[in-house]
Amino acid sequence: MEPSPIKATKPKATKTEIAKAKGAAGKKKKKSEVLLPGQTFIYQPNRVTNGRFEQFTLTQYKLLASLIYQFQKAIQLDMEGRDWRQLEMFSNEENKDLIRVGIPLHTIGKPNQYKEIVEQATGLMNAKTYLKSQLGADYISVASLVTKIDIPVKENGMSVLYLHMYKDVAKLLIEIDKKQLDNGKAQPVNFTRYLYEVALSATNKYTLKLYMLLCSWRQKGEFFIPLEQLYKDLGLEEGEYKKFFDFKRRILLPVQADLEGVADCWFDCNERGFEVKKGRSVIGLNFKVITQKRLQDKSEQADHCRYILRDHMKFSQKQLEELEPIFREQFFMQEIQVKILELIDHVRKNTQTITNPQAYIIKSLLNAFASKG
Repeated sequence: MEPSPIKATKPKATKTEIAKAKGAAGKKKKKSEVLLPGQTFIYQPNRVTNGRFEQFTLTQYKLLASLIYQFQKAIQLDMEGRDWRQLEMFSNEENKDLIRVGIPLHTIGKPNQYKEIVEQATGLMNAKTYLKSQLGADYISVASLVTKIDIPVKENGMSVLYLHMYKDVAKLLIEIDKKQLDNGKAQPVNFTRYLYEVALSATNKYTLKLYMLLCSWRQKGEFFIPLEQLYKDLGLEEGEYKKFFDFKRRILLPVQADLEGVADCWFDCNERGFEVKKGRSVIGLNFKVITQKRLQDKSEQADHCRYILRDHMKFSQKQLEELEPIFREQFFMQEIQVKILELIDHVRKNTQTITNPQAYIIKSLLNAFASKG
């Protein structure tokens, strides 16, 4: 049974600070970046980002992020082409095949949730993970992350949970693909960078999975995923959400609310073109990765479009306000600008038939952009 949401803290960010950051984000009318205090970027291979974690709970996803956080020194060494196995963490005299990772309970939740955290950690021994195998595209590695757990007899604010795992499993979480360069050096590729604080502050068990996917596509700005694949990646059971409306209401919108204005990137279910349909059925989703920088760039492009219309077509402020619905578009400003230039050229060539060029341009732009959902 899924436990109640556990709000997390980290030594760099107090519970009060996180609550204030989220509260401030909720009060803002416009989308803006209100990152959680103590920004700690962590890295992981894309096989983890794209992996499937069978029936993971919110707490188990946070424990996964904590494992990745504890592996950062090893991951950095691997990215630099150095031997991470020499780290003290991987020198287990008792059992050379196992490693032990300590996770302070206070980084995952509140004191009254410690017993629940321990129970969820114990469940990791039976939870299966499906990761891309290092043997190649023809294989998938199926493993349990944790083999043994040492739990405190009595939990308190100083308690540490010790997770034991096989080194071969840790290797899947640590080693990042490399691309050989012409100079003989190896460049790390296929990895994801995301904020540890965002992972720990999640209140929805699907937030971390979608957040990691967004971060892996941040540079390209968007990605398409078939709905059936997304259901599997989120660990949903077959037929669990037969209607897309329910999936959007129960999963997508809560995750969007979890990330929007708090994380360094997020998505918007109401973006034009988000839902890809075949007939009346949604078959896939186009995720636009929203960042504060992209919002700023799009705002500047919208200002330039207004300038073009004022300078070249003598638009009044009232006429520009009629176009605000499309100027608020976040990912189509370049297409809008191209369309404006085409329309200006068209009305100039057809002055005899187009007697009111401003009205013609307004109607054409609204028909082309505002009417499409």
